[in-house]
Amino acid sequence: MSGALAYDDANVDAQARVRQAWDQRMSDRRNGLDLATEFRERGRSWSECDADGKVLQCR
Repeated sequence: MSGALAYDDANVDAQARVRQAWDQRMSDRRNGLDLATEFRERGRSWSECDADGKVLQCR
């Protein structure tokens, strides 16, 4: 959709294409994240869980 039509006014097929495109963009963005590297570069700590569910603080 190019902004010529509001999402709610689009037909079912057009809405499905919009949702599919949005889902792909969000997947691409999530796959591109490397928060551990970003936090390390900024000198920030973060928490994550190990395989047993134990919380680990990382640097």
